[in-house]
Amino acid sequence: MEDLIDSISGNQLFASAILIAALIALRFTTDKWLETRTKLEPDERRRIKSNIKNALFLLCLFSLVFVWAPSLRTFALSLTAFAVAIILATKELILCLSGYALKSASGMIRVGDWIEINSMRGEVVELDLMTTTIEELGTGPKAYEYTGKTITLPNSLFLGAALKNERFNKRYTYHSFNIVINPEMPVRPLCEKLIEALDKEVLEFQDVAARYKTVIEKRADITLSDKFVSHHIDFLNDGHINIKMTCFAPTREAIGIENRAKIIASDYISNWHAVKQG
Repeated sequence: MEDLIDSISGNQLFASAILIAALIALRFTTDKWLETRTKLEPDERRRIKSNIKNALFLLCLFSLVFVWAPSLRTFALSLTAFAVAIILATKELILCLSGYALKSASGMIRVGDWIEINSMRGEVVELDLMTTTIEELGTGPKAYEYTGKTITLPNSLFLGAALKNERFNKRYTYHSFNIVINPEMPVRPLCEKLIEALDKEVLEFQDVAARYKTVIEKRADITLSDKFVSHHIDFLNDGHINIKMTCFAPTREAIGIENRAKIIASDYISNWHAVKQG
């Protein structure tokens, strides 16, 4: 057995091939095992896959360095002469690895989070040593829907750009929308109608939303408003009145709630014009 080990160790190419083949087989086995774990949430399954892949990559890297260490020592003096050139040539590689180390150490993002960086917004689906892959989310009325596009971000981006994490907005969110009316229209009756409508909308999931608020407050160490529905009135430069409505609602229901509230506002505006015209 010792002779066999020495023979394999002496042949670095053969040892490297066996190592890589073993790690590929291990990766294939773990992927198959995860597919059988039907009770795991999709986000949790992707997170575990990403962690396993990165761990195997690091294991492969350090193992190859160990296997080839004798040869590397032979060329140590020669490599020193090219050290500066190598660092300059691999600057982006080093920055990407540093960005990955920053993400891992700080826990700033994880698979399943909704993030926005450099005007790119989406759900994190994969974390690699070099890149982060996100599924793009839309904007405006489609802010909570996937566009079908995949964006690959270099990890170096996380070292110098501001990152917005919408982790807690994935299930429930403070959704706001604006309604602009003529300054001649009575504001109070419309606000009362909208508040009444939104109160009815949030009533069915208010208990769950309250518990989710508590979870957010504990994890983020912040204090959120006790109100589930609120409004703010402002005057635009042209004299029109802007009514900003905000409600704490399930993310998937937010756009539907907004549309139903706008229908109520549209009916109110139409009735006001009809009465005015006699």
